[in-house]
Amino acid sequence: MPIPPYPFTGEVFIEYATKQQEAARIRDYMFDQYNMKEDVNFNLSTDSISEVDSQAPSTYESDSRPIVSESDPEFGEVALRLAALQKASGITPMLDAQPARRFRPSHLVLNRTGLVHSPSRDSKYRGKPIRTVPDSLNCAVWLSNLHPATTVADLAQMVRTGAIYAMHIVPAQHGFHTAAASIVFMKHSVAEAFLMQSEAPQGIWIRRTKIKAIYNMHGETDTTQTERSRVLRIRGPSEEMDLSFWQKFFTRCVEYQLSHVRQIRSGDVDKAAMEFDFARMRGQADSVLKAIREQEKFRGIFEVQYAPDPCDPTIHATDRW
Repeated sequence: MPIPPYPFTGEVFIEYATKQQEAARIRDYMFDQYNMKEDVNFNLSTDSISEVDSQAPSTYESDSRPIVSESDPEFGEVALRLAALQKASGITPMLDAQPARRFRPSHLVLNRTGLVHSPSRDSKYRGKPIRTVPDSLNCAVWLSNLHPATTVADLAQMVRTGAIYAMHIVPAQHGFHTAAASIVFMKHSVAEAFLMQSEAPQGIWIRRTKIKAIYNMHGETDTTQTERSRVLRIRGPSEEMDLSFWQKFFTRCVEYQLSHVRQIRSGDVDKAAMEFDFARMRGQADSVLKAIREQEKFRGIFEVQYAPDPCDPTIHATDRW
């Protein structure tokens, strides 16, 4: 929490101090749990992590431990309740076989919590080379003339041609009054259909602004990972399916954006299910799914799987778990 630009008095001081203390407790916990140390010499260009929220460097990957545990200052009470549910269901702790490679928070999360420093400005890294993809294969489109308040939710809402692999918004800057965005679709045919829709007389509108769309010069080809999605479906006990809990959990895993969150039918009166539409498959949905499946306190309590992207017109709202 940044220092307020006004004197510390009364409730302002109490709020600031409380949030600072909570942040310090969480930071100390993560230092202890992930056996990490600050490295003033660590250097990584912001360009290399701006679009793909990569996992922490290998030098920080020793002895990773669960995110949700009784000793965690933020998730302690939840961990106790989940442990009680596991005990009541006869689920015994896994004391032996552990995954060979446990989930670690992304580099951006570690940077935010102070476990690694921000990239040095003197980096010689100049970004990834442009990937040349012919328009006949390109899945990536570039949108311009966007309303400056456009969100990933706005982008997902207006796409009805097929599944999205990733979305990224470039805010209005450098004297421009409009924003821009990139959307990478799962398949070229979907990108082609989207561009045809944008070029039609009625076009595509977001926040009462007609957008412009072209193939992105940073091209991408069809993904081969069709069994995966940017959408995750999570099911668990109704009393534990709390949106604020999952948002806090996601924050401890990766830097993320959600375009939509929805309640869906679970097929079980004692359980609830929610779908979370992330802005990206890689680095967001993928990483969160991995983290959920590796939490010992979630075992036998929560189920998670990829779900169909609602941007695909062939998907029906009646789809169930």
